[in-house]
Amino acid sequence: MFGIGARYGALLGLAFVVIAFATAHRYWEFPKAAQNLQYAFLSKDLAIAGGLLVLFVTGAGRFSVDNAGGEEPIQQITSVYGRMNRNS
Repeated sequence: MFGIGARYGALLGLAFVVIAFATAHRYWEFPKAAQNLQYAFLSKDLAIAGGLLVLFVTGAGRFSVDNAGGEEPIQQITSVYGRMNRNS
C-alpha cells in the first residue's frame, strides 16, 4: 500500500499466480463447455503476472517508503547493472 517491500511482494505474488495458472487453469483438461471460462481465467492470471513482473522490475515508485531516503529507481537499476558488468 505504501510501497514497503514492493519488489518482495511482487515476487511472492508472481510465484502465487504462476503456481495458480500452472495447476488450476489448464483449460485443455476441462470439458468443452468450461474451456472458455478457464481460458479467460488463465488469460487474467497471465496479465496479473505481467503486471507483477513490471512492478518487480521498476519498483514501487518515487514516492514510496522503500525509496524515501535513497537513490532514484533509475540510478538503482544502473548501479546494479554496473556491478553486474564488473563481476563478469
